[in-house]
Amino acid sequence: MCPRLLADEYLAPLVERFHALDPKSRDDLSISKDDYIAMQVIGVGLEAGQRVLDLTSPLAMAGISIFFITTYFSDYIVVPLHSKAQVIDALEKRGFRF
Repeated sequence: MCPRLLADEYLAPLVERFHALDPKSRDDLSISKDDYIAMQVIGVGLEAGQRVLDLTSPLAMAGISIFFITTYFSDYIVVPLHSKAQVIDALEKRGFRF
């Protein structure tokens, strides 16, 4: 996941190179045309797991697709940019603030 500008500048040429080497890779390798935003989940220890549930449940109920990334240091919930207003609305109804 990276900014669109960087994907177009650095990743797109690599993808095209792979496609030139193996035309069948067009079905397997691409850069999404959609843009996404990431929300960092802030919590400590087991609290972070509950926080993820608190955040993802209202999004699921609102029918918003999510992609979840977990790292050693933090967790992230990635949502489509076109769903931003819907995400904010769903989470504000559950008491979250932006």
